[in-house]
Amino acid sequence: MSTNLLNCVRTRPEGDKTYLEYTRLVYINSLMELMMMFMTDSLRTEVRRSLTTMQVRLDWLKGLSQRDDFWWEDITLLWAAERALHVCLESATDAASSLIVGLVMRDPGSYEDIFRIMVDESVVPKEWFNNFTGALGLRERLIHKYDQLTANEVLSGVRQYPSTLQQFVEFMEKYLEVS
Repeated sequence: MSTNLLNCVRTRPEGDKTYLEYTRLVYINSLMELMMMFMTDSLRTEVRRSLTTMQVRLDWLKGLSQRDDFWWEDITLLWAAERALHVCLESATDAASSLIVGLVMRDPGSYEDIFRIMVDESVVPKEWFNNFTGALGLRERLIHKYDQLTANEVLSGVRQYPSTLQQFVEFMEKYLEVS
């Protein structure tokens, strides 16, 4: 690790990358190598447990979103969709938090920051994060403003976020495999 950093200081690479960009890439790569040393089977199991919980509900939500009836008028299905969205968002948060704690990443200051750290640590791409931030607003309503939540918000969440959350599962699984 320190050899990589020393080499990047001594030599300037040819090509279109600037010296600072190259140094940053080598530094990030070195940090990733160091962090991988803390990836344990126990941590993988903990993260995968959250991802599995998420996947079961995502499959149900995908099926629900493909229905062509007015399912949201059935209060039982509406409440089940609320709960499935809530558990998916909490499971994503739990999986990301476990990774942050297990790999000794920086401390998050908010729920949004948990996922921003996932971007900073190259677990998920920035584009994914940009698509996901609305889900954090929905999470806030599901947990703290549930008495003001409308059927349209739940319907919108069921239509909009399962694919984004599915991508999260895939990014996390890929990260766990590489680590």
